[in-house]
Amino acid sequence: MLASKLLRFLERIEADRILISPGVVRFPPEYGYREAHWYRSLSKKATFFKSRLIATSLGMASLIPAAFTLDDLLSGRGVHWLNYGFPFAFLLALLYAFIRFRRVVLTSYGVVLTGLCGFLVCLFLPNTRSVYILIFFVYPFLATLLLGRRKALAWHAHLAASGSLLAFLSTSGVLPPMTVSLSPREALVSLVTYGVISMIAYFIDAQNEAYNSALIQESLYDSATGFPNRVMFDHMTPASRDSFVVLARIKHQEEMRSFWGRAAIDRNLRGLMKHLSGSKDCRILPFRFDEYEIGCLVSLPGGTCGDCLREVHGVFSSFLFDFDGYLLKPDIRLGGASPGTFEAWDSGALASRAFLALQLAIGRNLRYFAYSRDDCALDSPPAPAVEFDTLRQALETGWYSVLFQPIVDVVEGKILYYEALFRVLDEAGIARSVYPFLKTAESSGLDEMITDIVLEEALAMIRETGSRVSVNIAYSDIRRGRLAERLAGPALAGVREKLVLELLEVSDIKIESPECRDFITAVSALGIEIAIDDFGSGYANLTQLVGLPISLVKIEGSLVASLADDPERRDPIAGLVSFCDKTGKQVVAEWVETAEIRDILLGMGIRYMQGYLLGRPRVRNFAPSPKSTGVSSGLQVPAPGGR
Repeated sequence: MLASKLLRFLERIEADRILISPGVVRFPPEYGYREAHWYRSLSKKATFFKSRLIATSLGMASLIPAAFTLDDLLSGRGVHWLNYGFPFAFLLALLYAFIRFRRVVLTSYGVVLTGLCGFLVCLFLPNTRSVYILIFFVYPFLATLLLGRRKALAWHAHLAASGSLLAFLSTSGVLPPMTVSLSPREALVSLVTYGVISMIAYFIDAQNEAYNSALIQESLYDSATGFPNRVMFDHMTPASRDSFVVLARIKHQEEMRSFWGRAAIDRNLRGLMKHLSGSKDCRILPFRFDEYEIGCLVSLPGGTCGDCLREVHGVFSSFLFDFDGYLLKPDIRLGGASPGTFEAWDSGALASRAFLALQLAIGRNLRYFAYSRDDCALDSPPAPAVEFDTLRQALETGWYSVLFQPIVDVVEGKILYYEALFRVLDEAGIARSVYPFLKTAESSGLDEMITDIVLEEALAMIRETGSRVSVNIAYSDIRRGRLAERLAGPALAGVREKLVLELLEVSDIKIESPECRDFITAVSALGIEIAIDDFGSGYANLTQLVGLPISLVKIEGSLVASLADDPERRDPIAGLVSFCDKTGKQVVAEWVETAEIRDILLGMGIRYMQGYLLGRPRVRNFAPSPKSTGVSSGLQVPAPGGR
């Protein structure tokens, strides 16, 4: 019975796999970090490091008695089998048990305990050849690196207390005299050295913990607000089933950001999330899901999802955004979901349901909406489902159009090239931009079909008019690899040289990724020009463009459109123009819709422009040839300074 209790105790120790101390990072009690990918990854690395340390320590320690035994045999001295044979056999047995069972935590305690007991025994055994000094100086490192600096402090105390007790019992005559004889000076030097080694080991462990904590903080917390992000939310497991998931979106947040600036929005969001977490009506744990959505884990005992949404909306509504003294009450839309009939809590599934409810709240112009299977699945499909169905039907029925908009050299009044634009036709036959459908298209795989359609129209345009034509491509097109193979095919010889590929920065193009760089290099070698579209919208930066064969950089339209009202935006554009001039890249400004904007851009040295002022998107048959000026075919290129 005693053996079974001891076995259960040892299994409990081994099951405590907290190999990575969170350090300064504090987790909510609902956060199941042990199931998170980052924890498993760090634990695996820590286990590997400790396994090597254990195996090396035991292997090296077993060589010491073996070497002493061999030395005694070769010199003809009597061998102290008790001194050397027993520790040699014990250390090898411990090493074998570790290799056989791989109990890292349990063996770590065993190694530290063996070092402690070995030191104490060596104080009394004869002919130990000062092994106790070696153990004494190695012990701090083993205890700290294997058990962590906090637990190592307790083992340092064990060593000090045990050594003092044995010394007292030895001098009192209860135990035999110690075989160690150190002068006061030697004893003092040994203690100081032990302290220095302990401090070094302590700071090494503290530095490792700080490094891990920084990685955890960066992975699990939003840098702008300091609150947990979606990664942490996905592993939240509340103890009570009276908990709900609520997603919130602030209407017109993008407009507020463009007007007040990102820093002001982030500051107010940080204040809002503090306000939520301090609510006294119900317990709210806020999370920053993405740039536009806040997720909340709400505990409301005895309440329904509707009650929860009313409470949370009241908390949201009681907070005012402060923009330099100008107070603004944000317009909030909420979507909520409850665990319902789930056998176990599933954060990801509940977040998806809350997202569907949020889409319905926005679509129906409601303050909040609680998830209902009937509502979300039958009555009013979620926005992504509507977008997918609309896009799929348009592609299947041909209810779409490819238009061509000119990019104009305003100085010479000539067309540089055309951009091929995919448009979805609504019920009235009006062409709608594909931009709102991009994420749905990429996630569903429909973007590949769209790219094929646009590329075919672009090639037809090149063959008919000899014009240069650009096609927008996303990261998914590059990743699949089929596009590069098609462009390199012999059927496109003599045509592809007039093709321009615009990498959509807003589609999360990863310029620095090897596959993207390989793609750019490969298609450039075919004579195809590469452009960066919507530069300034988020992902690429100037340093990533260095060394790449990129011919054109298109400035993101919202930056251009606000130049007249916000002169501060001219500085980053001027920096981009200077960089492109030095590196031989052309700059194109989008969204040029007024003569004032055109004149500002000309004053900044930008001669290539695109926008309704210079030419609206048209079907292929209406596009003029590249030799035409802006006067022919209905295309108007106003002279600089004109209206």
